[in-house]
Amino acid sequence: MRLPLDRRTVLGLAAAVAASRASAQAMPTIGVLSPFAPPAAAEWHRAFEQGLRELGWAPGSRLRLEYR
Repeated sequence: MRLPLDRRTVLGLAAAVAASRASAQAMPTIGVLSPFAPPAAAEWHRAFEQGLRELGWAPGSRLRLEYR
């Protein structure tokens, strides 16, 4: 038995799947802007991440950090 699938049904199912995947993988992201090159700011980045860990926000498990 074949189910009739029109374009609206297919698009609705695709949107539902995409939304469920996005919510399952959603993780808070903190964007860190720095005028320094990563090697010059490495010590500051470590201290920042340690402070987040002390507050219970471990980078990689509860949130994502993006350095720019």
